[in-house]
Amino acid sequence: MKFNKKMIVCGTTLFLFIALLLFAVGYTYALNIVEPFSIQGVIEQNDHLYVQLTPAANAKRYKIYAYDQKNQLIYQKESHSNQIDISDLYGNYKDVITFKANAENKKSESIPAQNEYQYVFTNVSFGKESEHYNEKGKDFIIGLDGEMTKNDQYSIDIMYDKVLLKNIVVQNNIVTISHEILDHLSGRVELKLKKKNRVVNVFTIYANSQIVGNIKITNLKEGEYLKWDDFTLQYEGGIHATTLQVNLYKDGVLENTYKTDYTKDGISLPAQFFKENSTYLLELEAIYKDYFEIAKKVAVTIHVGEKETVKPVYVDYNYKNIKKGSRVSLLSNTPDAMIYYTIDGSDPSTSSYLYKEPFTITNDVTIKAFAIRKNMYDSPINTYNFHVDNKPLVVYLSPSNQYDNYGVKAAGYTTEKKEMNKVADLLEKYLKSYGVKVYRNVPSAGINAWISESNYLKSDLHLAIHSNASESHEAHGIEMFVSKETSPSLSIANAIYNQLYEIYPYKDDFSNRGIKYSGESLGEANDAFLPCGTLIEIAYHDNYNDAKWIVEHREDIAKTIGDAILKYYQVI
Repeated sequence: MKFNKKMIVCGTTLFLFIALLLFAVGYTYALNIVEPFSIQGVIEQNDHLYVQLTPAANAKRYKIYAYDQKNQLIYQKESHSNQIDISDLYGNYKDVITFKANAENKKSESIPAQNEYQYVFTNVSFGKESEHYNEKGKDFIIGLDGEMTKNDQYSIDIMYDKVLLKNIVVQNNIVTISHEILDHLSGRVELKLKKKNRVVNVFTIYANSQIVGNIKITNLKEGEYLKWDDFTLQYEGGIHATTLQVNLYKDGVLENTYKTDYTKDGISLPAQFFKENSTYLLELEAIYKDYFEIAKKVAVTIHVGEKETVKPVYVDYNYKNIKKGSRVSLLSNTPDAMIYYTIDGSDPSTSSYLYKEPFTITNDVTIKAFAIRKNMYDSPINTYNFHVDNKPLVVYLSPSNQYDNYGVKAAGYTTEKKEMNKVADLLEKYLKSYGVKVYRNVPSAGINAWISESNYLKSDLHLAIHSNASESHEAHGIEMFVSKETSPSLSIANAIYNQLYEIYPYKDDFSNRGIKYSGESLGEANDAFLPCGTLIEIAYHDNYNDAKWIVEHREDIAKTIGDAILKYYQVI
């Protein structure tokens, strides 16, 4: 290919145009780049206080941020000048403030300063612990923190409703304000401490103001554990308050604030107010108007858990062999849970049937159900293949063989083996009185033999009977184990647990242990080994009260377990 003169000229022109365009773009870009800068310091000048920054090329504005010793942002300001007036930032004597800064170009692109700067307030300030309320007829006395030199010129402006009432020259660290100035006032009085003409500190007095009564939190104890959920804070007191404010501190830093009008109905705090798995100092303030300095406060430490899963859906009758015409309920142990279900074998969703009341089983049907609740994960889907039949009930009882597991002797408890076999004796007799076929384990045979025998006998229920113990010897309550949330034994385990817990005498937040999921850790509560196996821990034998309850109420315990079994399997 040959190049003629015209082509060469055009190519050269195009090259020069592109080069010039790239140069122009690059030059324009370079003009907009904010160059590095730093914070030089804080200076006092002509009754003003400034943060001094080095000029940053291409910067159109500067922003500074002041943080206290807890790293909380307490002040910020924007300026077109690299000398920023912060005269309206007040501090207490020896307070340490950390300044950070950004510089922005006209496109609002910014870079941070190359350094942070710490500033210590050295001017005199009002005493931090001074009272904010003044009674009629009494002079108000306030102390000042810091040292005054002979050349310092401090004075106090007494302001009411933005009007200067009087200026007092400060002679020493104790200042007296005559009651004659305050007696005819009501509400907020502002004291402005000035060094020459610059205000360096501010303090508020409330003269003859309404006094808020002490306030007390009534439904939280120190160190209490809460679920991650909506929570209503209950309290009493706080008379004359117009506003209530809840402050949440995490690691000493204020993380959240919730304010509402004063009401005796409690404060509803949404779950989103808290972070999961966090410890907070919860502070409640009772405030009159906006008089924060004389608010009454109370605080308590709480631990907030993680978002939980809704308890699975179970049924109140044995679905594998159910009498025709039975009215069946779908249940969940999570309060206020909404249950959705299908009757065609498909997986349910929130578009499926909403469970409202028991339904009648007239023929074989597959029910699939799950439960939902606000602020919780949905439960897994449970499947219940209802089969209409009326076969005899077979129960396999497997009391503990732990002969060396001793309980509280003073309560009359011997060993787990002896005591659980006594309960099993009574339960066996009770079930047989209703015509139930009952089989027992041979303690010396071992768990593998028990499981094998239970399966051979085609037992409808395999019930392992134990009592519990804890490392601290302080735990108490009842619990039952099934393999997982969707186990075939879930419903009968709930039936037994719910009825037995009704007669348990030591109910509290810790005793209601409910249904636990053992996975593959317990052979007699393992879906891989048994079609319907569950293990009950009848209270704690190393806890005096629990052990005594077992010994003295074994007949009631056996009968209650028996009634739950008989009702679930529709024997009675």
